[in-house]
Amino acid sequence: MRPRSVAILMTAAVGFAAFAYLYRPAMSQPAGFQRADRKTAESAAYQTVRSLLGTEPAPGTFVPKEEYNHSLRVWQHAHAKQSIDTMTSPLETRLKFRDSARHDIEVSLSSSGRVTRIRAERKGRNKPAATDRGELAQRAFRLLAGEFAAQFQEKEPAGNGLTRRWRATTSHSSLAWQIEVRFDAGGFVEAVLRPQFSDAFREEAARVTRGHGTAAQVISGVVYFAGSFIIGTVFAVAKLRKMVDSGSVRTAALLFFVSGLIAVWASSRTVSSFIGVTSSAMGFLFAFGAGLVHGRETEWARWSGARLFLQRRWLAKGTAEPIACGLLWSGAFAAIPLAVAQCGVFGTALLDQRDWSTDILRGMPALAILHPFFDPASLFLFVGLLPLLSARIGIRWISLLLFFPAAAGMHFLNSRFVAGLEAGIAAAAITAALSIVIYELHGALGVLVAGKGAAILFYCATLLLSGSAALQTAGYVVLGGTSILAGGAAYFARRGKEVEAEDVMASRFLSRRERLKAEFSVAQQAQQQLLPASPPELPGFRIAAACQPARDVGGDLYDYFQLADGRTGLCVADVSGKGMPAALYMTLTKGLLCAAAPAEKQLLRLAGHVNLHLRNACRRKMFVTAAFAAVDAETREVEYVRAGHNPAVLYEAASGKARLLHSRGLGLGLAGDAVFSRGTDAVCFSLSTGDVFVLYSDGVTEAMNRDKEQFGEERLLDCVERSAQSGAQAILEDVRDSVAAFSGTEPVHDDITLLVLSTE
Repeated sequence: MRPRSVAILMTAAVGFAAFAYLYRPAMSQPAGFQRADRKTAESAAYQTVRSLLGTEPAPGTFVPKEEYNHSLRVWQHAHAKQSIDTMTSPLETRLKFRDSARHDIEVSLSSSGRVTRIRAERKGRNKPAATDRGELAQRAFRLLAGEFAAQFQEKEPAGNGLTRRWRATTSHSSLAWQIEVRFDAGGFVEAVLRPQFSDAFREEAARVTRGHGTAAQVISGVVYFAGSFIIGTVFAVAKLRKMVDSGSVRTAALLFFVSGLIAVWASSRTVSSFIGVTSSAMGFLFAFGAGLVHGRETEWARWSGARLFLQRRWLAKGTAEPIACGLLWSGAFAAIPLAVAQCGVFGTALLDQRDWSTDILRGMPALAILHPFFDPASLFLFVGLLPLLSARIGIRWISLLLFFPAAAGMHFLNSRFVAGLEAGIAAAAITAALSIVIYELHGALGVLVAGKGAAILFYCATLLLSGSAALQTAGYVVLGGTSILAGGAAYFARRGKEVEAEDVMASRFLSRRERLKAEFSVAQQAQQQLLPASPPELPGFRIAAACQPARDVGGDLYDYFQLADGRTGLCVADVSGKGMPAALYMTLTKGLLCAAAPAEKQLLRLAGHVNLHLRNACRRKMFVTAAFAAVDAETREVEYVRAGHNPAVLYEAASGKARLLHSRGLGLGLAGDAVFSRGTDAVCFSLSTGDVFVLYSDGVTEAMNRDKEQFGEERLLDCVERSAQSGAQAILEDVRDSVAAFSGTEPVHDDITLLVLSTE
């Protein structure tokens, strides 16, 4: 067995052992707190209504609504010693229905099954009158107090006898139980059992639980609104651009929606539940769609298992292995909050299983594991957010650095801490770090399964430790089903077929890429054909020129032309920008130059003519820098105009030195004719035997090495001096080789153009 597999198995064993050892003391709830299943809750609620009001509840209107008392949780953790201290639990649910007399009835029960509140109301009509208000109050009191009725003392009636109160002390003076029964002129209104805390304890409980609600609101606002909007927008744009693997998205939608429907069918079967399932399924769908797009760009290896899963290759090795490994990691995943709560570093840190009414009160609680289909936190983070960050930033460690706070915040939002802000933050940070490790090892599917497996562990523990035989049976069903899944995944992880995830979008992307590549190839050929096929014949001179685009097509240009007085013109130009737009303006510049040159005798006027037309055509969106030279072969006189371009290089054989020809000049297309003429000069000089004249673009001098150092003008002058006696072509090749050697493996960022004129 490989060392990595051994390490994962050892971590899994430690994680499951730690969870089993820490669950009961970390949750620190008295035995029997979790014993009310749906049948028990319905029976208790209906029996209460029959006993108190003498009416028959209408069947089929069981709608649980959860409430949680944080202060009671803190008090019972710190002070509970006697049975009366735990006569009710912090978690309760409200059941709403209508009885046979069309009274709106509301009954609240704690998770231990004790009735804690009864309220009756009839909208638009008088409430049911009681023939004996005192007898009804006594019945309500006995229903709420139960076996602790003898420990309650009645207080003086209030409100003209419309309110009756009873009070019982506990083992600590900071808490007393109170039962209150209220009537109005129409009859019975409400009977409620509630804890009465001292002011000192209220301050203590507020201090212990402070921060959780505010932090959760901030995180949920950022994550659910801003994050969901961003991911939804990314998915919509990708869908419009036909970049989404529709088959995989449909599979994800079907899984989420069907699992949600099963959960709704097994519980309340209400319209609101159906709407909630639909909206959550759409949110998960958007996350999967966005992740499929960006995961293809940067997370292909880590998305392999998820892609196979969505392509319904469920028995393939690539699907089974991350599922098996994710389930193995789920023990450690679930043990983190328990260990943090029990470590004693953070003071009072309390956990609770706060999904009693929504999961345990289902008709078939074992089906609760189906919704949500995957852990929402892991799904949003690793399927939606991380691929998006990786694609936009491109640097892996920076993406993970920015991702970590969001992951910690999301896990804090989904944590089970009800007290101890620091402990909740620490557990969330550790969970986020572990989830990143699982993602790196087993990919998106592995971390999704690990998060879901941790939720299943908590749910199974709650069911198996409950006081209800029905809930314990459901716990064994969940545990058995998960074990079968783990065993099957482990088997196919070893025996399954090696299947590569099909890249459904590859053909579409490939065909688009090939089409663009073909179009760029045509454009590149057309651009190369616009460049001169060979230099002109000038007696006593040699000319060499070359252009190397940074992309398939570029914005640099070199050209030869004839002026009206017979001189030969040379030009090197550079269009601002790169790629196809620059290439189009380069073509325009060449056309203007070829059209204007035969009618002009002055080089400066030619440059002004090109400037005027480029300014009108470009509308200040683009500009061109250019260097023009007109050579008289008989006299060897050269006229030079620099229109905002790099200064030309002149090597003089007599001195053996090369220098730059600086002169005033504005770029073409930047200014009007008058401003251009005033700001641009023409320079004349003579060439002697052995002299060299070089025009070049900024791609030569601005080429960079891996240290971000530029090639520069000094190195260019050294190259020209070194090879000046070798001829124009040798000089050109030496400069190009020197630039390539200097840049090394760094990519070319700008077009490189050279034109060399040497004398014989």
